[in-house]
Amino acid sequence: MTTLQAVELGVLGPLQVRQGGALVTIPGAKPRAILTMLGLHAGSVVSADTLVELLWSEDPPRTAAKALQTHISALRRTLGDGFVMTQGTGWSVAGATSDAQRYKSAARRGRDAAAAGDTSQAVASFEEALALWRGIPELPDSRRGTSEKTRWIEGHAAVVEDRADALLATGRAAEIIGELESAVVDAPLRERRWAQLMLALYRAGRQGDALSAYQRARTVLAEELGVDPGPDLRRLEAAVIAQDSALEVPAAQSVSSVVRAVTFLLTDIEGSTAAWEADAAAMAIALARHDELVEQVVTSRGGRLIKTRGEGDATFSVFDRPSAAAAAAVEMQEAIACEPWILKDPMRIRVALHTGEAEFRDGDYFGRSVNRAARLRSLAEGGQIVCSGATAELVIDSLTDDVVLVDLGTRQLKNLARPEHVFELRLLTADDRHDPAAPDAPLERPGLPAVLAGPGPFVGRGSELEYLRSAWQTTLAGATNAVLIAGEPGVGKTRLAGEWSRQSYDQGAVVLYGRCDEDLGAPYQPFAEAIRALAPCLGASRLRGLRGLEALLPLVPGLVDLLPDLASPTRADPDTERYALFDAVVAILGVAAASAPVVLILDDLHWATKPTLLLLRHLLRFGDQAKVQVVATYRSTDLDRSHPLAAMLADLHRDGTAHRLNLS
Repeated sequence: MTTLQAVELGVLGPLQVRQGGALVTIPGAKPRAILTMLGLHAGSVVSADTLVELLWSEDPPRTAAKALQTHISALRRTLGDGFVMTQGTGWSVAGATSDAQRYKSAARRGRDAAAAGDTSQAVASFEEALALWRGIPELPDSRRGTSEKTRWIEGHAAVVEDRADALLATGRAAEIIGELESAVVDAPLRERRWAQLMLALYRAGRQGDALSAYQRARTVLAEELGVDPGPDLRRLEAAVIAQDSALEVPAAQSVSSVVRAVTFLLTDIEGSTAAWEADAAAMAIALARHDELVEQVVTSRGGRLIKTRGEGDATFSVFDRPSAAAAAAVEMQEAIACEPWILKDPMRIRVALHTGEAEFRDGDYFGRSVNRAARLRSLAEGGQIVCSGATAELVIDSLTDDVVLVDLGTRQLKNLARPEHVFELRLLTADDRHDPAAPDAPLERPGLPAVLAGPGPFVGRGSELEYLRSAWQTTLAGATNAVLIAGEPGVGKTRLAGEWSRQSYDQGAVVLYGRCDEDLGAPYQPFAEAIRALAPCLGASRLRGLRGLEALLPLVPGLVDLLPDLASPTRADPDTERYALFDAVVAILGVAAASAPVVLILDDLHWATKPTLLLLRHLLRFGDQAKVQVVATYRSTDLDRSHPLAAMLADLHRDGTAHRLNLS
């Protein structure tokens, strides 16, 4: 048996392992991937299902469980029997320090310091975190591995930008211009970096260069995504032109505190004392995971976790927007309920929301509103969200279809003179009521697109329609496929697609339409048109469960009308953002196809941009479990070997996912 010594894990980059100060070689790609994943989640349990998906994606061998146990045993032989600990149906690492843990801790300290106005300390903490980053974690390119790598890449990019904000706040604009120029080259689609560069140039006395940076950003966004700069960047341009004094480095406040209205979100764990007594080791691991989940939800919804306010297992968070706090509370309860806890009994948390004025001083909040929020939390039971009357009034119009406010009446709060009108924020289950927008209800299909209706009765093309019907049977069997209708201009390609749309629509299909315009050249134009028609019919309940839905916002800005608290899309390198968008398109079409088969008409594909064609290929390759039939039209006379569609057709033909139907 190997004696257990302290282990240092370096997982932010190629895997590095030191035991007792000496480098340890971990042989084999799969054991290295397992150890990297455990190190990234040090202090938490990583389930067997997660590791199987990491190593073998969605097609694991029948012996996957046994093979996984073999790899775990190999790690124990190398690092000691007590290092990789079995916890329920998963594993965690014991007696190890991880650069990932130190990284998250330093980044958290930096954000807390920035929020408290201590920008010098914020810069130091952010630089401490960035010094630990050696590169992308050593994980396989499986779906789980890619997702985990993307999470860390995104987190690292955010810390880089947080540091830049802190440096700008300290008045060091001129010295970071070079860094920011490199930053926008590394991630040209991250508008926050362009804003930081513009602000740095302006504060360095280079107003013209700041406006030039805006034009560069505008060009990049138009060429890559076909969109204009967002509202924040546009407002910054206007402020630079107006030489707005608000752009200068703010002077230190002479007052020691400020009173502001915020929404508080307080939590604690039900039965935590008994859980500590029953199994302190398991509770320590569970509490670390609880803290991680709470922080993830709070920060993703725009809130701030006040570390100095937490007592034991209690947490204290602050939001500027009551609707964001309510959404975070619901998401937090769902995350806690879905987590595979290693405790004897599943963890349950109490959550309270209250909106009111409080004194903000030295990075913390004080006053009657804080006391009221704490007393309100004591009324809640595990798994419950209670809120004050003030919060209820502010959030009622922004709740999603599956969340309701339940009036609990007036309650007297301990040691407070004024009673409180208390409400429960409740997530409805399928048994609570029949929700017409629920995923298991019939889909309200969008109407048949008018452009597909012909001028009169359709005559002829019997063999071609039969070909489309035959391909349709493949779709109904659960396989995405494409029929590409080719022919000369005016031969009737769109008319045939329209007749097939009418017939499939009469059979219950969802018919979506998008076209490519010759002069527009907008990336993803036909997909954007199709999804804009589809999204309102899916409703908030169906859309709310889609991971990565925010990636569709550049194409479908109207999603925020359906989901007001939908987070802004995260910024990454162009390839990562493009992949997230592609996955989101596949996902939303898959949701529709789960209720009714989908016919997607893509008209005039010979005018499609290259990004549009890449998205089509992605859909046909990775949407293979969805009942989606793509019917595309293109002019065969407009194609030569150099045309991007010609190369795409060859790829799709080799894949067997698309078939050409020639019209004469």
